[in-house]
Amino acid sequence: MRAIDRLTEGDRERDLLQRLRTGRVAAVDVERECLPFFTKLQVQTATHCNAACSTCPHPQVTRALSSGQMTEDLYERILRQLPGRGVERISPFLMNEPLVDKRLPRLVRRTREVVPEAEVTIITNGQLLDARRAVELAEAGMGEITVSVNGFERGAYGAVMVGLDFDAVVANLEALGRLRAAGDLGSMRVQVSALELGDAAERADAFEQRVGLPVFLRPVSNRAGAVDAQALRAGGCALSDRPAVCQRPFVKAYVLFDGRMVLCNSDWWREEIIGDVAQRSLEDLWHDARLMQIRRNHIEGRLPAGSPCARCDYPRLAID
Repeated sequence: MRAIDRLTEGDRERDLLQRLRTGRVAAVDVERECLPFFTKLQVQTATHCNAACSTCPHPQVTRALSSGQMTEDLYERILRQLPGRGVERISPFLMNEPLVDKRLPRLVRRTREVVPEAEVTIITNGQLLDARRAVELAEAGMGEITVSVNGFERGAYGAVMVGLDFDAVVANLEALGRLRAAGDLGSMRVQVSALELGDAAERADAFEQRVGLPVFLRPVSNRAGAVDAQALRAGGCALSDRPAVCQRPFVKAYVLFDGRMVLCNSDWWREEIIGDVAQRSLEDLWHDARLMQIRRNHIEGRLPAGSPCARCDYPRLAID
């Protein structure tokens, strides 16, 4: 598990993954050993993005699949099923740029009202995250914002994060760093996440000093085969020969804008749809027979050929 992932790993997740990855949970026992409810939830409040990054299949997916915006009634229906269930993190975004949804501060505030025990988090490209919006989100109850910056100088950044303005993003980050230092963001944390591309590791410390925010590096994933990660890695970040049991089916839930629960945030092409939250409860979907079988597949290391899980390299990146 990479350092930035460990920061979000709760005790229940850590204990379960340790037992799964050391062979102490048999496939036949998955229903008994599975968490009764997910600990982390991502909800796609809208499908839109303001970028066309080379590390992301969003442009191709949105041209081919349905897109839109989740209704606030549906979002409320989801929230109402969460209190008291041990949900630790709620992220109102999924396969999109969250700040494109202008309702975000209102949705964050409502999430905190209904599920005060959970932390609200987003990952953004930072283009729209100026000082005013950052303060607005902090006041609404946002707990953590991670800004993706893939390339710490203009040329490298522009080659990856197509459609975004490096100088504008850096100016936003510098402003956030000043707000954070002055205590004007309250308890909201802001950090930078970068993929291990090119000379990112060599430039990360200097960039952290420049913007005044912590910087973390992540390995490049192929997003269940939707991205040519090998070309992007350019020889770096070797994959493990033995994939770990992936934590996503065991601790996380993902709901699309139209209410369908998808397998994970790497299933961009929506191949594994578990069910519809407009027709079934989140608890029922979490214990769905199809999802249970996927969990058994992971424990046994038998991922069906051609499935998103079989194509995905994330389990070979997730362990140090």
